[in-house]
Amino acid sequence: MKIIRVFIVDDHPLMRNALEMAIEAASDMQIVGEAINGMEALHLIPQIESDVVLMDLMMPEMNGLEAIRALINLLPEIRILILSSLDKEADILQAVQLGALGFITKSAQRDELLQAIRTVDAGEAYLPPKIAAKLMNTVRESHSGKANTGGSEALTRRQKDVLALIGQGFTNQQIATKLNIADATVRVHISNMMDILGFEYRRELVVYAVKRHMES
Repeated sequence: MKIIRVFIVDDHPLMRNALEMAIEAASDMQIVGEAINGMEALHLIPQIESDVVLMDLMMPEMNGLEAIRALINLLPEIRILILSSLDKEADILQAVQLGALGFITKSAQRDELLQAIRTVDAGEAYLPPKIAAKLMNTVRESHSGKANTGGSEALTRRQKDVLALIGQGFTNQQIATKLNIADATVRVHISNMMDILGFEYRRELVVYAVKRHMES
């Protein structure tokens, strides 16, 4: 069984302790490190093999958005899950555009937290529907990907179906269920779409899909 290595970045000791207890109790996860702000995270994370980084947004010295931007530049394949008490639409979208794969509030239940970590570790987006809806209603522009909406014309009808569901925050497994296809088939569609649209990383496809969903 794979063990998901989790690194926590949060300036509140009580929150870090609570996260440690919740995560360490899961048989498939372990805490490999923690930092109290973005600056410390930038120093420690490159030295520690981590699968998922839990990143707070509001921190002293260097906030979460600044840390995400710097970490993605250093470690392009790092998988970041935003964990915040705030759900400001603009900040969440910016974090996703910078490279974060998901968002979860600090008030979430333990099971939801663990599911979010597993989802992001698998390279999938974790965006709760209510957050996706808020983003859709408030933000209409700003996209940092390599492709433009015209590039989707090269996709097959099934690939467009998969892309639309990614934009709504569904995981690979949920997409497979909705479209009545195998998980492996979803992964193939995603790989082919990334080649067609010119994306190197899954998160770029996620940003593209979310933007298309908001503009639809």
